[in-house]
Amino acid sequence: PAPSEHCTGNLCTLDLASATSDFHAITLVPKPGAAIGSSGTVTVSGTASDATVTGDHLTLTNGKTQLKVSASAEQLDQVPGDMLTFPLDVWNNGQLPAAKGVQLRIDTTAGLHLQGSWANCRDVPAGGRGGHIVHETLCDFPTPVEPGRQYALSSPLRVKVGDEAWRDKIFYEFTPLTSAAPANGPGTPLS
Repeated sequence: PAPSEHCTGNLCTLDLASATSDFHAITLVPKPGAAIGSSGTVTVSGTASDATVTGDHLTLTNGKTQLKVSASAEQLDQVPGDMLTFPLDVWNNGQLPAAKGVQLRIDTTAGLHLQGSWANCRDVPAGGRGGHIVHETLCDFPTPVEPGRQYALSSPLRVKVGDEAWRDKIFYEFTPLTSAAPANGPGTPLS
């Protein structure tokens, strides 16, 4: 831990009985000279006279995966029936690979309709992401994304403008894949 009023050496102590908040943040930093990719374990424990405290262990790794996605130009003045294309690139600006691969999330509002279905993609309920999102597709790419490398989709995303379109949007994001989920799309995989 970084030196603070609560931390000395490798031990941080908080007296929650006298605390004015029920939220406490402790900053953890790599030891000087720690290699990128090295990891360590944090143990959280506690005691209380009137409760049972369950401890926990957390493993932290030095470095991070930092995925970036190419921005597409705004496509204004489209009319129903038009087809929009979004050629996407993803790259990793971090120090660590996305070792298990990446997941692409594609969200669209009511007037935009994603065209195509791929073996490594699945439609999921769009609930919980805001009332304006009506369609969500997740695509898993179980190939590591290495730091400093750029990757392009095998084909651009194609989105049709529907008859009900009015100020619609598409949102897309790549995140590190933690575990592949079952896909439900027919066809060949999007790579």
